[in-house]
Amino acid sequence: MKKILAIVHDIHAEITDETIYETLNEHYGECHFETVRFDDISIEHGDQSELIWLTWKNEQSAYYSEVIEPKIDEDSSRQIVYFGLAPIPLCIHLGYLIGAQRGVDVFQKLHEEDENWKWLSKDEEEVKLSIGKLPETVSRSKEDTVIRIGTFAKIDPNNTQKIIENTAFEVDINAENSDADYFKSLQQINAGAHDFFSVLNKLNETFPDMGSTHLFAAVPCGFAFLMGKKIQPNVHKNVVTYHYHVRQEPKYSEAFVIQEKSELEIIIPENELQNIAEIKKELEAHYRQSIEWFVSENAENEHDNWFLSILPKKKDTPMTHFPWNGLSKVGDTILTDAKFSATPLDEAETKFFVDDKWYFPNWLIYRLAKKFELVDLKTAMRLFWFHEGIHYTNHQINSDNSESLGRYARVLEEADYQSDVYALFCEYGIKKEDAFKREVDFFAERIEILIRTLQAFDGENPVARMQTRRVNRYLIWYFQLARIRHSKCKSIDDIIDILSIKPHIDLKLPIKLHERNKIFYQLSGFNLDEIGIAFFHNNKVQSFGSNGNQFNLIKLVEGLRTKNSESVMEVMRQVLPTLL
Repeated sequence: MKKILAIVHDIHAEITDETIYETLNEHYGECHFETVRFDDISIEHGDQSELIWLTWKNEQSAYYSEVIEPKIDEDSSRQIVYFGLAPIPLCIHLGYLIGAQRGVDVFQKLHEEDENWKWLSKDEEEVKLSIGKLPETVSRSKEDTVIRIGTFAKIDPNNTQKIIENTAFEVDINAENSDADYFKSLQQINAGAHDFFSVLNKLNETFPDMGSTHLFAAVPCGFAFLMGKKIQPNVHKNVVTYHYHVRQEPKYSEAFVIQEKSELEIIIPENELQNIAEIKKELEAHYRQSIEWFVSENAENEHDNWFLSILPKKKDTPMTHFPWNGLSKVGDTILTDAKFSATPLDEAETKFFVDDKWYFPNWLIYRLAKKFELVDLKTAMRLFWFHEGIHYTNHQINSDNSESLGRYARVLEEADYQSDVYALFCEYGIKKEDAFKREVDFFAERIEILIRTLQAFDGENPVARMQTRRVNRYLIWYFQLARIRHSKCKSIDDIIDILSIKPHIDLKLPIKLHERNKIFYQLSGFNLDEIGIAFFHNNKVQSFGSNGNQFNLIKLVEGLRTKNSESVMEVMRQVLPTLL
């Protein structure tokens, strides 16, 4: 008797065991099946913002890793089948999670009858999809591409072009005669999925530098699931999925990027876990030997001013006046006598310091270890510890309120800058002997480590969007790095003057309200006239658009999107002489 594992994607409506039994018996003959259902994922109609879609996506990812994948691995001899009544973006995403290596037979509800999921044909009659014109030559365009695929109905290009205006290429894949039940057999629906795969491959081959592929689909759930199985991680560019609204304008709204992972989805190889545990021990030992020693010594320093406790000879600098003089000495911060935990505090793994204890999630140590050699990793962590220390002690930003403050990007920008500068001077204090007679290089190298640490938080892969707070922090530090590397910066006094004033930089890009009410910049799929940058520096306002000047702002945004520091620095070095 054939053994079957039925993945029942029953989010919109129930699919009964009786229906599944009748369908499988008709197709395979007498069989034994076990079902895995999505009972714990609830979707309410109405609010379908990007925040809600990301929540559903993360819930589905967690359910897959915790429930579905172990069931699949439990018995490799079982036939896997799919029954779906779910939103199309989630159908595509589930297929992507299962991947191309596992064979899955899909079954679809016929729209002609209420509870009929049986394929209408077992013969091998071909049903072809009509594929529009494909690109013929390789292009270095960085614009996005679009795939419109419809079997229910053809998708009107006017509806998609209201959302994605400037594209490198657009392709339509349609049924020759639109029909909700267009596919009549497993062979036909698999052939249709292969057509989608061939188009996706063609776009990736001919536009190797493109940003993302925007996928608009008017297809049944089973076909959407098979399309998702064809999307390959680390091969295909980001695929952005959309949800269709019958009574709204525009007709489509973005759901999520299929390949983007949250911290919860990062898969760490088993052989790395021991290495991560050893690094955590090494970091705790380093904290005890360096941070606690420095904090203890600083607490006993005769100076009440934090800056003078590090640089006592610099008695009259901007750092000894408001607002900098209001910060606590490092010896009076929460960094004293902190403990370490071997395990993260919360499931989201975003709380780093709670009740005098440091918590470092595996994903963070894993990313930092890939980014840095151990000596630079320790430097990155010292800067992180000093930064967090003043956040908690003076700014009243902590693990309990940091998420709720995420909506207030400008306020957090001020606090982050102050914390970063504070950390840099504390680092100078702890490594003063290393910095002697090379202060300019010392601070520049630390700022480069600060930037690379931010990149580690954001992950290695290119991103389609980035939190405005994070983008602003990048721009500030790239600009300050350009100033410190400039020939006019020659001494610690110059560095103090530079760092004492936070640059005011505003990037013009499309913005979106996104996960947990945070505001994000859209780093791909924007129009050329939607990009610009402005500086308020030396009591002057200067703005630069995408046209009419020598600065390649597309290169700057692309550098942010792909974590290519040199691309951003090239623009900052070009801008700097016009601002000095």
